[in-house]
Amino acid sequence: MNTTQTLIKMRAGFADLLKKGQKQILTSALIKYLDGCIERSKGADILPIEFEKLKAALQKSNDDHTRRHEFDLENFRSVINMGQNAIKASMLLNGGASVAMLAFIADLAKGHPALVPDYAFCMSIFVFGALLATVLSGLTYLSQWLYADGKIKLGHTMQFTCISTAIASYGFFIWGLYETYREFLLFPATG
Repeated sequence: MNTTQTLIKMRAGFADLLKKGQKQILTSALIKYLDGCIERSKGADILPIEFEKLKAALQKSNDDHTRRHEFDLENFRSVINMGQNAIKASMLLNGGASVAMLAFIADLAKGHPALVPDYAFCMSIFVFGALLATVLSGLTYLSQWLYADGKIKLGHTMQFTCISTAIASYGFFIWGLYETYREFLLFPATG
């Protein structure tokens, strides 16, 4: 408590006594009142050096909080960027394989039309993997929307669903590769 605050409290106390009808104050009562004021104000005064230490500690805490916030924000951006790259990779793998299989099947239909259904099955695996990658884009948006709306548990559930969908999309690519490899092994040799 500073001097002005102390004087304001003293004045309020004297005004209160005046309202109660006491027109004179005994010296002993005044000393007792001032002793009470002093007792209540103990520890309230902060030395300038202590005040500066508190300001420095507050500034350091604020700086630490700002750095942590910036780190968390940058980390969040990097996670989103990696997720987008994973979606693009899945789309590129499965979509590229689908287009390649389509071109191969078109050529295959000219010379070996009976083999088209076997390779069409392989292509359908890649197409379904590409479809999962497309669905994953929408699920990722939904996940971020849930987080932004404060629905953290649902956001976590949706995030797990996104990760599972991405893994499934990669799984379809691997499955499509395996089935295509098996079909190539069974491809009739031409002499």
